[in-house]
Amino acid sequence: IMRIRKSVLAGLAVALVLSAYLGFAKISLPHDKLIHFVTFFLLSLMFYWLFETSSTRAVRNLTFIICTLTGGIGSEFVQGLLPYRDFDFKDIIANVLGSSSALVISMVYHKKIIEQRRQQRYDQLRNSIPQD
Repeated sequence: IMRIRKSVLAGLAVALVLSAYLGFAKISLPHDKLIHFVTFFLLSLMFYWLFETSSTRAVRNLTFIICTLTGGIGSEFVQGLLPYRDFDFKDIIANVLGSSSALVISMVYHKKIIEQRRQQRYDQLRNSIPQD
């Protein structure tokens, strides 16, 4: 079962609007690659934790497909179609690295949480059995 965390959804919506502005507006920013990395790191991090589920595989695959592939790579192709923006392969690298970093960190932390919960349930069960 997957439930959506509403507070994360609100944060993600704000982040998407801001990142869309940064990505598609007619502006030029210093430290462009760092901004790409941080933006896709944060978007992927929020997207991963948007779903409340015990299935790390489902949320991992969704995050990879939507954030890393579609967002990280697709957004750069869209920028290449705009008359005032340029396609930059280095931006794709920064996007994918940021998204992938967030995904790996989230997966490791998520698995740790799941293992802790399993251990707590096991400990409760073990403690509820009468000792001889």
